[in-house]
Amino acid sequence: MTKKIQVGKKWHRIILTMHVLERIRQRGINPSSILPAIIKYIKIGELTRGNVMLEVTKENFSLVLDVRKNNVKLVTAINKINCIAKKGTEKVAI
Repeated sequence: MTKKIQVGKKWHRIILTMHVLERIRQRGINPSSILPAIIKYIKIGELTRGNVMLEVTKENFSLVLDVRKNNVKLVTAINKINCIAKKGTEKVAI
């Protein structure tokens, strides 16, 4: 699934695979919370190239994103926060 959104004058593409959608379901994460969390991260305006662990503190879940220019691919979803990120992965809490 691909969703294009415009933030300011820039377009961003959010990419979710069937595999990650299955993980979201398996881990009991509310699917309607995923896109708003990613959009909030994009609106902050501090997009980092590479892997980012996005901790959604109010909803108590984390997302691992792969950011390449204006493309944000959801790699996996974790049903908790305060996870240990792999080396080279930036952690951001929203």
